[in-house]
Amino acid sequence: MSARVAVGLPDFTAGVFQPLIGRKLAFQRPATSPHAPPARVELELLEVRVSSADGPEAGRQPFSLLFTLRGEPALDDRLLHRLAEPGFEACELLLSRVFVPELDRHDGTMYYEAAFG
Repeated sequence: MSARVAVGLPDFTAGVFQPLIGRKLAFQRPATSPHAPPARVELELLEVRVSSADGPEAGRQPFSLLFTLRGEPALDDRLLHRLAEPGFEACELLLSRVFVPELDRHDGTMYYEAAFG
């Protein structure tokens, strides 16, 4: 029986994430102090957006991930958050808060995006 290899940041593509749409992915918030453990937060993957722009030659096509966060304090979008999802190597991602007019429900839902070039 072979061990399952975790997907690492260099291997991230839109296709890796498309089957995960609708699932909550685990992240760790940055520690607020040197002695405080990082808090876990789950973000629902709402959409995978593939850019029509050409990526680097022989590189991956640019894409972004759109997440929702409900019922939790806002993320600090100036800091990196660690992806802590089984099946993925732990890695730091910048999750930027975005406004999505067509999805805004005025119910406190926050939207975050991770972009990959």
